[in-house]
Amino acid sequence: MALKTPKNYNRIYLMNLGTKEEEDWKPITVGIAATETEIEEESEDYYYMDGRGTPESEPATQKITRTFTGHRKLGDPVQDMVFDMMLEDLSKRNTEIIEYYDVIDAGSPNGKRYPATVSIQNDGSGEAQMRADISFSITKTGASEKGTVTNADGTYTWAKAEG
Repeated sequence: MALKTPKNYNRIYLMNLGTKEEEDWKPITVGIAATETEIEEESEDYYYMDGRGTPESEPATQKITRTFTGHRKLGDPVQDMVFDMMLEDLSKRNTEIIEYYDVIDAGSPNGKRYPATVSIQNDGSGEAQMRADISFSITKTGASEKGTVTNADGTYTWAKAEG
């Protein structure tokens, strides 16, 4: 396989607007101008006599948050879910996310799927003559599973990788 250098727009994020039984994957792309990833890790240090007090360090926790910023686009199913449904009802903040690269050759696993929660930082603000700025985040809340995403004219399907 040849090395590839993807652009940020090649990393597609999908949110399940349906249920586990009837999935409805929609891209988190409309109106989104930038994404930012924050990975917070904490480690534990262990001090042993045989190491003469030099610490052994091992990762203990990890929190991955992806923030999406851009402009409000009324009618986009993801933005409408986040800013109309999730903003008003905290019990609807749990979701599922798929992230995948659209430049990976067909037939190869190209993504991962995981549970997440949504946090909203800005539901539309800015100067009067400007577009409404938005910002929301997804925080990974469980393990990922690898698989393959297929996009058939805007209908996204997921197939878990074998093994």
